[in-house]
Amino acid sequence: MKTKIILLIFILVHLFSFCQGTYKSVLGNGLAKWSILVENEFPISDEWQTYGDSVINQVKYKKVFGLNGFWPSISSGVPVNEQWRTYIPFSTYNKCLPIFLRESNDKSKIYFFDSERKEECLIADFNLQKGDTFNLPKYAILSPFYSYKNTPFDIVDSVYYIDGLKHVQFGNIRLKSYAQDEKFTFIEGVGSNAGVIYAWNNHPFAGWGAIINCFSNDSMFYKNNNTNYDCGYIWYDDIKQIHKNDYKINYYYNKIIISFKESINFKAMIFNCQGKLIFCENKFNSNILEINKDGLANGLNLLRIYNADNKECKSLKIII
Repeated sequence: MKTKIILLIFILVHLFSFCQGTYKSVLGNGLAKWSILVENEFPISDEWQTYGDSVINQVKYKKVFGLNGFWPSISSGVPVNEQWRTYIPFSTYNKCLPIFLRESNDKSKIYFFDSERKEECLIADFNLQKGDTFNLPKYAILSPFYSYKNTPFDIVDSVYYIDGLKHVQFGNIRLKSYAQDEKFTFIEGVGSNAGVIYAWNNHPFAGWGAIINCFSNDSMFYKNNNTNYDCGYIWYDDIKQIHKNDYKINYYYNKIIISFKESINFKAMIFNCQGKLIFCENKFNSNILEINKDGLANGLNLLRIYNADNKECKSLKIII
């Protein structure tokens, strides 16, 4: 009997630990990007992206790129936001930032590495519960935008769920931007309601006056319904076709290889005849797309390729 009780306790503890550690990934497997509205004289929007793997001190991180200071458009409907979600960044305009991000294995924590200061800090913890204390990262406390200098920490005042995503809300720090006044909150699968690198003091605009507008990674899309601005550039509508002379398709027994004349940043997606997405991959600075047929549905499929460097796309029918 005693052995059974011990075994039952072990199983319950194991199940509790498993449930605690099940979180949606923020950084994803490919690209993650945030559209941030920042406090200024006029509405200004910034965009941050993470992609590519970098190894620092034997630890794998995602590189952070930023594009700041553009004027967003008043919300014009779903199509513009869907295009922002679909297209990978236009690398010509992206600035490489001296920072890197990584997630813990269970996706419960996000870490920030500053390559200039040579230090790593915890910037999000989704395991927190009501009453827990979170020590703010040093860069946030040093930020000129930080107005709570005598309290380098905050305490969780509530934990709640929206659309299945855990929200960890703090009681002290508030975000104020464009008639909005929100408590600082970690959002599972997104980062926070101020973006993932909130209050980074090397950032030219964003402080505690930043509010997230949109977020997207390879598995989810998030739109802040309290903001009335499109996610990205209005010129996303101006899309051209990839010329047939700029690529070549070769069919093999177990794979399809598409080669381009030049190395580009692109996204490839395959939809089956029912319109279901069955393949998705981001490629950076590459001229080869290799599609393994194993695991893909046989028959006629639609392949869509998006070239982020010059806003070109191509839709092709392929047989698997």
